[in-house]
Amino acid sequence: MNATRLLLSPICHEAPPGVRGDVVRISDGQVTVYLLPDDYEATDEATLREMLVAKTDHRT
Repeated sequence: MNATRLLLSPICHEAPPGVRGDVVRISDGQVTVYLLPDDYEATDEATLREMLVAKTDHRT
C-alpha cells in the first residue's frame, strides 16, 4: 500500500516533502482511493486496507 500526498494546484502534482497536500492518494497497485488529509490522518492502516478491498469488490 502506497500513500501519496497530492496538490490540487498544479493539479495532481505530488506535494513536496513536509507539505501536507490537498488530497491523499492511497493505492495497492490494483485500486486507488482518495481521501482528504484530515481523513487520511484519522484512519488507521487496517481501515485503509479495508477501503481498498471494498473498492476491489465493487470492480468485479
